[in-house]
Amino acid sequence: AVNAFYFGRANEPTYIQLQPTPDISNPQYPVYGNPNLGAEFSHIMVFRYNNFNFNSGDVLFFNLSGNYTENKIVSNIIRSMDPAVGLVQETRYLNTDGYYTANAFYNFSKPFQEKKYVFSFNGSANYINNISYTDNVKNTGKNWIFSQGLNMQINPNKNLEFNPGLRYSLNTNTNDAITNNNTKVSTYSLNFNSRVFFLKTWLIGSDLSKSFNNGYSSSLAVNPFIINTYLEKQFFKDKRASLRFQGYDLLNENTSVSRSVTGNVITDSQSNRLSRYCMLSFTMRLQKFSGKQPEQQQRGPGMRPGGGGPWMRPGGGGPGNF
Repeated sequence: AVNAFYFGRANEPTYIQLQPTPDISNPQYPVYGNPNLGAEFSHIMVFRYNNFNFNSGDVLFFNLSGNYTENKIVSNIIRSMDPAVGLVQETRYLNTDGYYTANAFYNFSKPFQEKKYVFSFNGSANYINNISYTDNVKNTGKNWIFSQGLNMQINPNKNLEFNPGLRYSLNTNTNDAITNNNTKVSTYSLNFNSRVFFLKTWLIGSDLSKSFNNGYSSSLAVNPFIINTYLEKQFFKDKRASLRFQGYDLLNENTSVSRSVTGNVITDSQSNRLSRYCMLSFTMRLQKFSGKQPEQQQRGPGMRPGGGGPWMRPGGGGPGNF
């Protein structure tokens, strides 16, 4: 199936961007609105191709999108020295052209030996042509973000499921006027999750991931190793009920880092998520349809828990949401 479409969108300036009275609530970072600002208009184009064969399990998906914005509302940072407060950075706004983005994403999945082995490749490439001003000097920032992943699903028999994977991502930013803001960061990620069934009604599962981050500031130099695991007991002939004891982040390292680029501002962020804890849960399916017993939980070659199919991991998506 092939889909292609175009749409336009107008964005009006905000009140803060328009107000003629300066906001000096922070004397070091005053904000001056521009009542002469016009609305920006974005031209957005999307092309999609997908080919799913549910019998063989072959999957091919490709997405390409682009955005060009006319009269883009951007900031102009004007720096000066004030004897009372020190360095002052005024923020002003203006309309300009030259801002555009381009995004591409693909996913390919191929099973072998009656879906006992499934190989999945997915990747993305994003480009942002940022426009900003510093001291009335125009700066063009070129931001590239690449990501490539490989995942395997291994189902040697109905009692074993293994899913190793790896991913590499690269984020580069270069500027033609503010060269000291040129940056490059990268991340290597390894992951492995598994399910092992034993004694007919028992299973043990694990979800492991290790990240290696490079190029971030020393205060964000973290390479977390996340270990989640669980033990589950299933009940009744159709296994409609289960009791699970699960441990999350056993090493207490659940920290992530990221970088975002907006205009001439580069932000490195560190998130400390909900850390090590345990959970005991009981689940029971009560649905019953006339003439048909509730289906047992599907597992085996080519299928992930929850019926997601061979190209999807439970509880998460991949890159490519634009």
